[in-house]
Amino acid sequence: MTIGLFLPLLTTVVESHVRSLSLFSFHPLLMCLAAPFFCHALILHRDKAVPGAFSDIMRGTTQHKRRVLHASFNAIAMLCLLGGLVSIIANKLVYGKSLLPSSVHSLFSLLTVASLSLQTFHGVRKVKSLMASTPSRVFRYHGLMGVVTFDFFSVSLLTGLLRHLPFFSLATLVGSLAVVGLWLVCTSVMHADELVPREEEQVELIGVAEEEGRATGGGARGTTRTVL
Repeated sequence: MTIGLFLPLLTTVVESHVRSLSLFSFHPLLMCLAAPFFCHALILHRDKAVPGAFSDIMRGTTQHKRRVLHASFNAIAMLCLLGGLVSIIANKLVYGKSLLPSSVHSLFSLLTVASLSLQTFHGVRKVKSLMASTPSRVFRYHGLMGVVTFDFFSVSLLTGLLRHLPFFSLATLVGSLAVVGLWLVCTSVMHADELVPREEEQVELIGVAEEEGRATGGGARGTTRTVL
């Protein structure tokens, strides 16, 4: 769904820069290519279709598949972002321009790369803690920071369109609607995730309730507790 929604923006950017192929041309293409992977990685815990599509070639539980796909989609998005960053840096060096952020677009782009790099570090640490002999929940703000990082990324895409495309044009309108639409999809799914606990969180809540029942003499047998 998100990839299909983002195709108009990709087409807009390609048509806008194909006539003058340069180092800069790879910057918007790679940044736009990162968007659908970034979005899917963010909402993967609410998406049953993607893990199901890979069920025949992946082993393990559904939660394990989601973690692997989450890491894979984020890795692809990160590679695209780094490629886009390298292309714009190379373009500025060729034309002798300053590398310091000089616009709202470049500022939010820098925030996106910095935040995503920090998220990658925390994500690796989080997976290691979950795979330990005694699993524990660390970096509980990892999911929230993922939403904030995607907000930075969305603002960066939108300001980039408004900066480099004619303001009153069909291309700008279609591209802007695609960015806003993609952001609305991710935001609505993440808000729904806050209202409806995921399956693993529901299991954990049941385990906590059973423990409290035994403590108060409820006599509940067994405890099932899954640690994210």
